[in-house]
Amino acid sequence: MTPQGNQLKPVRVAVGGQTPPPMSGQFVMVSAILDELREDPRLTVEHIPFRFTRAPEDQGTRRVGKLLEVFSVWARAIRGLTGGRYDVTLYPIGGTKSGAIARDLLVLPLLRITSRKLVLHFHGGGHASRQWKGKLDLRALAGYVYRRADLAIVMTPFNRRDPEAVGIRQVEVLQHRLTDSLDDTLRVGREAGSTILYIGHVRPEKGFPEILEAVASVVDREPEIRLLIAGELLPPFSEDILWSDARRLGIEDRVHLLGPVSGHSKWKALAAADLAVFPSRAIYESFGLVLVEAMMWKLPLVATDWRGNKDVAGELGTVYFPVNENFAGEFTKALHTAFDNRDLWDEWGTANRARFLEHFSRDSQGRKLADVLRELAT
Repeated sequence: MTPQGNQLKPVRVAVGGQTPPPMSGQFVMVSAILDELREDPRLTVEHIPFRFTRAPEDQGTRRVGKLLEVFSVWARAIRGLTGGRYDVTLYPIGGTKSGAIARDLLVLPLLRITSRKLVLHFHGGGHASRQWKGKLDLRALAGYVYRRADLAIVMTPFNRRDPEAVGIRQVEVLQHRLTDSLDDTLRVGREAGSTILYIGHVRPEKGFPEILEAVASVVDREPEIRLLIAGELLPPFSEDILWSDARRLGIEDRVHLLGPVSGHSKWKALAAADLAVFPSRAIYESFGLVLVEAMMWKLPLVATDWRGNKDVAGELGTVYFPVNENFAGEFTKALHTAFDNRDLWDEWGTANRARFLEHFSRDSQGRKLADVLRELAT
């Protein structure tokens, strides 16, 4: 085949990873990546599905079924070799917990063999901050396997430190690009008062129960305030604990559990909100998809000044608070600051919407994931 013919041949890309259900930022990310890459005619895209997490409570746990799933992933990857080796395989790093790293150690060597180029996608972060302990030198093993990748992709400049910590030298910063879902017709007839929205897993490192304490502190000044919680409650947190805390704080009638949301139900939740909060202090936080979705829907934000959050949300439409030993007090102070500036929320939301369109929409300018994968393959 001529060199010109080679240039016209689509690049064959495999994307490993799990898509919803259950709901998880990384699973949503994998689904969004598949949609984005499949729109590019220069690529042929195949999905190697993972099913390590069958239910929300499986996340972060160890069970025999996850080990058996490793063999299933191997089989799916090998079946794809009927068309020859993949040009590029994109693999989402599991995170910093020992079980997730063990999964990577078992899966990545085979994917390295079945693909000419291997790209690690660090949606799961925190490797630079992880405390590597134990008799088994897991850091050395992980570094040995991760360094065999040809490229690492992170979503914010802050998160470059994670692949660099495990010895990957070639790192590219590529932000997620989402399809614009804003529908102003859904915002008609919203309830009076101020509605605060939280979307994500409900667990301590995501800001519970501190979010309830912060909301309770503004009830006197905002008598019609309500809190929408959209997401799955994961151990050690539970619905009983949440309602017990809400009753103790006197806001039981102001808290509304929506459960996991996706698609239209997520857009309805965003349309109902006046303010979004993102109080995560999770070590694995790398790119808050919820921040981007809130900006898409013109919402002002209250968020932790944590890891890459400022790289994502910028400065104009967000009140940040530090992660320290007075976490609840700092969160409460930030929420009061937001309400002190209630008349600026429309302005903040407009600024956030403009940032979304410039950096995170599917039509925004700049390097795209498909461009990076094609360059690597050719």
